[in-house]
Amino acid sequence: MATINLLPWREERLRELKRQYVSVLISSAVLTGLIILLVHFTLSERIDSQIARNQILKTEIARLDKQIKEIRTLEKEKQSLVDRMEVVAKLESTRNDVVYLLSELVNTLPSGVYLTRIVQSGKTIILDGLAQSNARVSEFMRTLDESEHFADPRLSRIDAARVGAVNGSKFSLKVNQQYKR
Repeated sequence: MATINLLPWREERLRELKRQYVSVLISSAVLTGLIILLVHFTLSERIDSQIARNQILKTEIARLDKQIKEIRTLEKEKQSLVDRMEVVAKLESTRNDVVYLLSELVNTLPSGVYLTRIVQSGKTIILDGLAQSNARVSEFMRTLDESEHFADPRLSRIDAARVGAVNGSKFSLKVNQQYKR
């Protein structure tokens, strides 16, 4: 039988397989590197995009915070104006009360009674004065009680005093003002 030497063919086949193995290995490494670079660039782009969105959101949040601060300032100014308007309306509604008070005091004051001091604290009015007699003080208190502008007169003090050339009384009384218009 003839002998055929198959060694060079096997060696060449083995070299070819090694060469293919190395080329597949290198191409796999290159492909893996390319995939890693592609994923890296994609994720980097997404991160940059998200950072840009976050920056836009921060800018908008800062702008809105500034607007909220301005709105709060405007609300405080509005409340201040509303409070002022309420005070003005209250003053407007009660500006004639002093006129009514003094007019009614004149109408209720009997002859022989003189007021020396009028002090108002809220709805309470303190009246100090001089009267020719205690009966005049009683009459004054009665007319105050009957008045629609005054209620609940209370005598705080009454002392004997000289009124002009006649002996009389020095008195102090409290009365509550009521608004019946």
